[in-house]
Amino acid sequence: MKNLSKLEKCKEFWYLLFIICLFFFLRLPSLIEPYWYGDEGIYEVLGAGISQGRILYAEIWDNKPPLLYIFYALVGADQFNIRLLSLLTGIATILSFFSLSQKLFKRTFTTLIVTTVFAIVFGLPIIEGNIANAENFMLLPILLSFSVFVSFFTQKKISYLNSKKLGYLFSGFLLGFAFLIKTVALFDFAAIIFIAIIATFNEQLSIKRFLPQFRKISQELLYLTLGFVSPLLISLLYFLSVGALTQYIDAIFLSTVGYVGFNNTFFIPQGLLISKVILLILFISILYLVRKKISFTYLFIFVWVGFSVFNSFFSHRPYTHYLIILLPSLCLLLGLCLEELQRKRLIAIGSFIFILFLVLNFFNRWSYTKTVMYYPNFALFVTNKKSLHDYQSFFDRRTPRDTEVALYVKNHLAKNAHVFYWGNSAQMYRLSNKLPPGRFTVAYHIKTNENTLEETYDDLLRVNPEYIIVLPDMGAFPYPMYNYVHKLTIQDIEIYERIY
Repeated sequence: MKNLSKLEKCKEFWYLLFIICLFFFLRLPSLIEPYWYGDEGIYEVLGAGISQGRILYAEIWDNKPPLLYIFYALVGADQFNIRLLSLLTGIATILSFFSLSQKLFKRTFTTLIVTTVFAIVFGLPIIEGNIANAENFMLLPILLSFSVFVSFFTQKKISYLNSKKLGYLFSGFLLGFAFLIKTVALFDFAAIIFIAIIATFNEQLSIKRFLPQFRKISQELLYLTLGFVSPLLISLLYFLSVGALTQYIDAIFLSTVGYVGFNNTFFIPQGLLISKVILLILFISILYLVRKKISFTYLFIFVWVGFSVFNSFFSHRPYTHYLIILLPSLCLLLGLCLEELQRKRLIAIGSFIFILFLVLNFFNRWSYTKTVMYYPNFALFVTNKKSLHDYQSFFDRRTPRDTEVALYVKNHLAKNAHVFYWGNSAQMYRLSNKLPPGRFTVAYHIKTNENTLEETYDDLLRVNPEYIIVLPDMGAFPYPMYNYVHKLTIQDIEIYERIY
C-alpha cells in the first residue's frame, strides 16, 4: 500500500500514464487498417511461411535479418496482432526514451518536453509509425542499450560482480539483437564505440599517451563488441544447421550491398555513399577536437545524431519510415536546444534546423493529407458513416480491388490448392490464406536476375498452381501458360485457371 501511495503522489507516473494513453489513441486506428502496405505484406507471408514449416531464406525469402519475420510468425502473421505488438513495443520504447533522457538532462522540464515530442511524432502516421516495419521494433533494444551504456559509463565505482563489464556486454547484446531486426543498427553500435573512445581520450592525443588511454577503453570496447556479435554468431550457427547459411548471408549482406549501391552512384559506384562517409568522419573528428569544451551529454547526443543522420540517408531512398531511426537522437538534440547555454545552445539550434531542412526536402513522400485525414477516416468508418470500399481506398486505391481478388481466390480454391500472383502485392497471398509456389513473394524479387526468374519457373512447374493471377502494369507475363485459360477479369486483374 505504501508503494501504491508513493506512486499516486509521483508526478512523473501521471505524466507517463498520460503520454502512454495519448500514444495508444494515436496508434489505435492502425489496428484495423486493411492489408494494403506492400512491405508489410511480404513480412506477413514470410511469417506464415515460417509458421507452416518453410525454412527462412532457403524456402521463403526477403532481404532483411530474421527477427522481424519471427515476430510476424509468433503472432500468426495476422496484421491486427502484429500492429498490436508494434503498439505495445512503442509504449515500452517511450518509457525507455524517457529513462535515457533523465540520465542525460539535468532539468525535468527538458525530459518532459522531448519525451512528449518523441511520443507524438512516433505515434502519428506522418513517418509511418502506424506500420509494423523493422524500425518500430528495433528502437526499443537500441534505446535500452544506450540507457545501459550511459548508466555504466558515467558511474565511476562499480565493483560488485564486475558488473561494469557485464553492463557493456549487455549493451552490446541489445544492439546485436537490434541488428538482427535490421542491419542498420550497426551504425548505432558504431556511435556507442565512438562515444566511448572520444569520452575516454580526454587528454591531448600523442604516441606516448595513446597506449595508456587505449588500455583504459579496450576492455569496454571488447565487451561491447562481444555482446554485439553474439546474436549474429548464434543466427549463423542456426542457419548453418538448417542448410540455409548461403542464402542467409546473401540476403542480409550481399543483397544489401546491391540495394544500397543502386541510388548511391556519384561519378563512381557508391560514390555518394563514400562522400557521406567522409562527411561523417569529418564531423566526428571535429567533435574529438572540441571534446574538452563540451559535456558528456553534448558529446553523446551529437555523435548519435551524426550516425543517425548517416543511417537515414544510407540507402539514399526517400522512404519516410527511415526517419523513425533518426527520431530519438533528433528529439535529444531538441533537448540540448532547451538546456544548453549561450553559444552551445545556438550550435544545437542551428544543427536541429539544418537537419530538419534536410529531412523535409529529401524525404519527399510526405502525405500531410493522409496524416490530417487519417483519424477522421477512422472515425467515419467505425461510426458507419463511410463505406468499407471508401475506407480501404483512403490507404491505397488498389486495396479494395486486391482484397476482392484475394477473397475470390480464398472462396474458390481448396485449402491445399495453389495460386501464383504476378505482381507486387504480397498481402494478396495472406488475404487468400496461401503461400507462393517458391521462395519469392513479389515480382520485383523474381525479376532480380535470370537465376531468380528461372528458379520461379521451376517452382511453377513443380507446384502447378490452379490459378495464375496477373496484376496490371506488370508488363508481359514472363512464362508460358500452355495449360491455362482465361477465367475472368476482376476490375483490371486477370485470372487464369489451369485446365489440366
